[in-house]
Amino acid sequence: MAHPGGTDRYGCHVESANGIRHCHNDGEATEEKLNAIPTAEVGLEVGGRTYLSERQDVTYFGSWRVQHDGSMLFLGGLGTSGRLGLTNIGAFVEIEIGAAWVAREQLFFALRAAAGLRFPLMRLGTGQRRLYLKVGFFLEGIADEINAEPAGICASISLAL
Repeated sequence: MAHPGGTDRYGCHVESANGIRHCHNDGEATEEKLNAIPTAEVGLEVGGRTYLSERQDVTYFGSWRVQHDGSMLFLGGLGTSGRLGLTNIGAFVEIEIGAAWVAREQLFFALRAAAGLRFPLMRLGTGQRRLYLKVGFFLEGIADEINAEPAGICASISLAL
C-alpha cells in the first residue's frame, strides 16, 4: 500500500495525529521470522584498551553510529582484537548495547555485534594512544517490535586512549 506521508525502510512511520508508530505490509500476511535489512553505517568510537598480551587486547568504548537512512545509535561496548601475523592490522570482535534513534522518529533499545579488521592510522603521542580505521560486518537487534533487523557493512574511526 502506498503511503503519502512516507515510510522508513521497514514500511513504518509515526502517525502525526496520535504519535504512534505503525507499519504497512502491503496487505500480505506477516510471519514471525527475523529478516535482515541491508544497511551501511559509519561511526566514531572513543575508548580505552587493556593489553592481554603483545598481540591481543580488550577494548571498552562509547560509540556514535549513523546509518544510511539517518538512523543513529548511541552505544557502549566491549571488544577484543588481535594482530594478524607480523603486521599491525588486527581482527576485532565486539558487542555493544545502547539506544537507537530509528528513522529520526523514536528511541529504542539496541544490541549490536560486529567483526572485521582494524587498521592503525597513527600513534598519538608517546603512549598507547592510537587512531584506527575499523571496517567489518554487523548485526543489530532493535527492540521496536518489527522483525526486520539492520545487518550489513560498517566503517568506524576509533580513538584508543
